[in-house]
Amino acid sequence: MGKYKASLSGTRQVFSFTLTQMCKSRGNLVSLVILLVLMVVSMPAMTFFQQRTGGGEETESDLPALVNLVDESDLSLTSAVKLLPEWSGVTLVPEEEAEAQATVTGSLPAYTIAVTGSASGDALRALEESLRQAVENLRLQAAGLTAKQLAILDGGLRIHTPQTDDAAVDEKPIVVDADDDMSNFWLQYGYSIAVMILCLMSASYVIRAVIEEKSSRLVELLLVSVEPMALLLGKVLAAMVYVLGLLAVLAAGWGISLAVTAAIFGGEAVTSITSGIAGLIPLIQEQGVWAVAVVVISLTLGYLTMSLLGGLSGASCSQMEEMNAASGAVMTLTMAGYLASCVVSALPGKGVALLSTLCPVLSLFCAPVQYLKGAVSLPWLLLSWLIQLVLVVALAWLSGRVYARLIIYNGKRLNWRQILTMARGGKEGA
Repeated sequence: MGKYKASLSGTRQVFSFTLTQMCKSRGNLVSLVILLVLMVVSMPAMTFFQQRTGGGEETESDLPALVNLVDESDLSLTSAVKLLPEWSGVTLVPEEEAEAQATVTGSLPAYTIAVTGSASGDALRALEESLRQAVENLRLQAAGLTAKQLAILDGGLRIHTPQTDDAAVDEKPIVVDADDDMSNFWLQYGYSIAVMILCLMSASYVIRAVIEEKSSRLVELLLVSVEPMALLLGKVLAAMVYVLGLLAVLAAGWGISLAVTAAIFGGEAVTSITSGIAGLIPLIQEQGVWAVAVVVISLTLGYLTMSLLGGLSGASCSQMEEMNAASGAVMTLTMAGYLASCVVSALPGKGVALLSTLCPVLSLFCAPVQYLKGAVSLPWLLLSWLIQLVLVVALAWLSGRVYARLIIYNGKRLNWRQILTMARGGKEGA
């Protein structure tokens, strides 16, 4: 134990020094300003160009332009549909002026939607589907239930479209299927993007810090008073804090971007985005603080894995020109895990869930999502964390074996086979 404690001596000093250098770096400050500006203007610019390139025309062609909506339900449907983006080109008019008549009746938990009119069949079907989705969302809010809980309730949403005035009413129950709920896909997709950004950005900063210190010969002075493992760990932790701070600033910029978009183009321009975020609230309420802990632990293990790989890869280089090549291994593994996670989210089955939970690298992207949506149980999640932790420890051991010699190495960039050969033949901390 004393040996390992000694190998970590000086970590705090390296952490403070590296974090200070990252915050003072002119290149990092310029990048931060550019990213923040792009984040703030992204939503207003995207909304502006969508409206200029025919977003409103597409909405008008989907839904009838003149609709008479009769709400005989216990829902505030009229005010709700006015907030939907696809209804921006729809005008609510009296029955005699309408080209489509929509009537919604019923009370929780079952409702009926009837759509008739002189508009085209495609327009009537689009109106029917839009109303169905609006009623479903309002019903979910009124019941205070998650999609999974709503799926087991008896009594579905019934929709019928009479083709003529004297046609018989054909009511077809629609059962809400939680497995078809797109929220699972978006949850996996959003989490995978967060992991990808965290891993790529963190590894990039670690690699840059290692190569800069190595090329400036500063690292040789640091090795006199700091153990190699402490030197690498200090950089890894500093990069973690810096990247988390950077993401927090960008998140604030995105919030400002949404506020600016709503102020310029109206609240309906950001309704779809904010409703998607609000859809995560029931999941957080259901899982509580444990859901946050699962995400934090998983992100930390993923970060440590990719950052240690980045530190070793950067130490094998001698010049800043080799940084792109050093980032290749981390980028390849990260992108492979990200792309595989997107495929996994669309594949059903217990076997796929277990594979994505236990497979190294892929589990960084999938394990917490599979657990939170109920595809795998807690023991499988804990086993996944154990496998990831073993991988982190193995990379730390490898770093202790070769980092000191890599950091003072000057010459052609070493590949991973040469690094592993060095580890087998070298002494720890040599």
